[in-house]
Amino acid sequence: MAEASEPTRQQEEDKSKTKRSAPSSDVDLEPNFFVVAGMFLAFTLIVGSIFYYKVDNRSPPGAFASWVNEKYPWIDTSLNRPRSSVPVFGAQAQEVTGKLSLTEEELKAYDGTDSEKPIYLGINGTIFDVSASPAFYGPGGHYNHFVGKDATLYLENG
Repeated sequence: MAEASEPTRQQEEDKSKTKRSAPSSDVDLEPNFFVVAGMFLAFTLIVGSIFYYKVDNRSPPGAFASWVNEKYPWIDTSLNRPRSSVPVFGAQAQEVTGKLSLTEEELKAYDGTDSEKPIYLGINGTIFDVSASPAFYGPGGHYNHFVGKDATLYLENG
């Protein structure tokens, strides 16, 4: 019986050897230090160049920013967009310049019913001229109930 158990042990060793010597894939999945270091260096150079460009592009632009703007104008247009306010959904409001002081009774006359008068919206004591968006603030507009009065309470309480 000792001999019967001996071949079994031999067969197990053979099986374990065949499992170890099974053909493995040739793909190396371990990260290479130089690849990772190169990727980190490239990322750092790109981000650092963008930051340096933004700092150097102040008025007047420095040598690096001038060179980039001359050689690659698309970078200038994409990173240096003009700082203009864009109206939300086409609604435009402009703060009235100068000292315009109206009482609530006087403000009621500027609710958009008279097409000859501007449309005024009062918020927290500041009067805004919203005549540029009559579709929003004029008669029949979604926000018409705010114009011609101080709408601070309506806008604060939702």
